[in-house]
Amino acid sequence: MPAVSATFGLDIQFGASSAAWTSASADVRSNEGVRISYGIQAGGPLDRIAPTGTMSFALDNSRYNSQSASGAYSPDHANLRSGFAIGNGVRGKFTYSGSTFYKFVGKLDSIEPLGGKYRGQSAQCEAVDWFDDAAKFKLRLIEVQTNKRADQNIATVIGTMTKKPAASTLATGQDVFPYSVDNSQDETTTVLAEIAKNVLSELGHCYIVGDTVTGGVLLFDDRHTRPKTTPVSASLANTMVEMRAGRANSTVFNRV
Repeated sequence: MPAVSATFGLDIQFGASSAAWTSASADVRSNEGVRISYGIQAGGPLDRIAPTGTMSFALDNSRYNSQSASGAYSPDHANLRSGFAIGNGVRGKFTYSGSTFYKFVGKLDSIEPLGGKYRGQSAQCEAVDWFDDAAKFKLRLIEVQTNKRADQNIATVIGTMTKKPAASTLATGQDVFPYSVDNSQDETTTVLAEIAKNVLSELGHCYIVGDTVTGGVLLFDDRHTRPKTTPVSASLANTMVEMRAGRANSTVFNRV
């Protein structure tokens, strides 16, 4: 049976955020690698909300790129590719066995062309996901919420934003809070800070995952999601090459 491998692709919205997705895969420097990081990075009792996700990659900036123009990915260059700029929508996708999975969706945050006629001639790029917007957007004129669950409060604060996640799935919270958003300050408290308060109060989790439709899906898990409803994902029959299942006293909590 022939082996099936995954292929990486890069799409960019050249111009406005509403622009069509255009493939830039041909100009990705595969020899320099693509690095993607997102999701909750640790497993401690207070590690419940993901940091800003990132994707870094390099684009061919020589005359051998898809535009046949040196400097096509250098801002302010005469040969700059039309619409290429900071803030462009960016998504990384993997195609495997006929299915495409959008692993990362975000916006272009930095561009650093490498100069020199005889050097690499690439543009080093980094994109950030929606959590970057949530960490910067300040709350504005939100009334104190009464008798609301964490998922309801999260939906309310996200609703005030200009830039919303591509999609979201918010589990029904287990607790109803008598008062919420009562100690937040206009133009000071960020959306991310308010989300974090609700996630910690619920003892749930909040993070972004990919999918086969849009990617960039914001998930909120209530505190019952993982211990009660997580299905069995594998059945082990002693056929693995290696496996580690460590346990440490520092991760055991008798009282929370």
